[in-house]
Amino acid sequence: MSGFYDETGEDKNVRKTVVTAILAASLVFLLFLLVLYQNTKSRNSTKTVKQDESLTTTDEEELEIGKSNRTSKDFDFWDMFQGDASDEPAEAERDNSEGKPAVFTEQGPRPDRIREEEGESSSDTKWEEGNPNDGTHVAITDANGQKTWYEILDIPKSTYSATFVKENDKGLLTYDDNRTKAVSGATLNDASGSVDMQALKDAGIGHVMLRSISRDGENGAVAVDTSFSTLAAQAKEAGIYTGVYVDSAAITAEEAVEEANYAIASATSVGAAYPVVISLPDLSAGGRMAKLSNAERTKIVQAFCDQVRSFGMKPMLHAAKADLIAKLNMEDLTAYDVWVTDAGEKKDGYPYFTDYPYVFTMWGCQNAGNVSGINAPIDLDLSFVNYEQH
Repeated sequence: MSGFYDETGEDKNVRKTVVTAILAASLVFLLFLLVLYQNTKSRNSTKTVKQDESLTTTDEEELEIGKSNRTSKDFDFWDMFQGDASDEPAEAERDNSEGKPAVFTEQGPRPDRIREEEGESSSDTKWEEGNPNDGTHVAITDANGQKTWYEILDIPKSTYSATFVKENDKGLLTYDDNRTKAVSGATLNDASGSVDMQALKDAGIGHVMLRSISRDGENGAVAVDTSFSTLAAQAKEAGIYTGVYVDSAAITAEEAVEEANYAIASATSVGAAYPVVISLPDLSAGGRMAKLSNAERTKIVQAFCDQVRSFGMKPMLHAAKADLIAKLNMEDLTAYDVWVTDAGEKKDGYPYFTDYPYVFTMWGCQNAGNVSGINAPIDLDLSFVNYEQH
């Protein structure tokens, strides 16, 4: 009996030792896991705090106006709106200083949106052929044949149609759309030579624009047109209505008002029925006015026209199409009538018609034209308003 109990006691002691060892090892393992957990949590908390601080700093910096260095190129989603730039014509930068819209050169405007809508390929050449971008651009061609495209402003547009431009048997252009019948006119000054007003009348001329004064484009000196009174008297005798213009080279509002006062006095003296006009020089040829900004030239025109209007007369701006579009801020001149000069050659037997896009009331349609009653070539125009009736 004693041998049995001794053996059982030894087994119990062994089992106790094994269990104790297992418990001790488990406790150590649990302590290890607890320490590891605490260390990991501490590191994650520190990292989160640093990330939050970084995000907060970045957000504050980016939200502060003018401090962010990001551009549209930093955002991938812009790519989905971009086409293949290699097929697109280059676009010139916007001329913010002049208050003008985007300008496009060489192959014309970038017609991405239009091409997508019309399903046209990027190799389409209609822009090179000179068609305005569905009426959204107008082209100016310089003396070297270089074409520049200007975005058309959101101001009142011309509604006249080339369909109604005709040439009569005397070589004069006419316009009649059953609502508007234009009046043919001629521009006269002391360089026109001998004029037979009755012959002009018989040829179809209904009004003449007579020069009151001219200002020198370099030194600013003012010269009175010596033919004004004689031409005005002859026009009245022949039953031709008159308007008055000045060849301006003003570089200040004060000079513009001075020019306006000369023109007002001239118009009053002859009872002119047609407008009193500030006529701008060819600004591509240089001169004192060409050195001004668009905004400065625009203010000069406003000063002249407002002075004329203050005397109860009709003011008008006259300039070449290129200068009206590129050298003035026309959005600020919509209150005044416009006389646009834009002569061109016949095409396929049809008379040229201006593509000047904005509202105009007179069109200088023929430069150095020939008409019975005058020996020297003169500039001819069409007036779409019968000013004698207004």
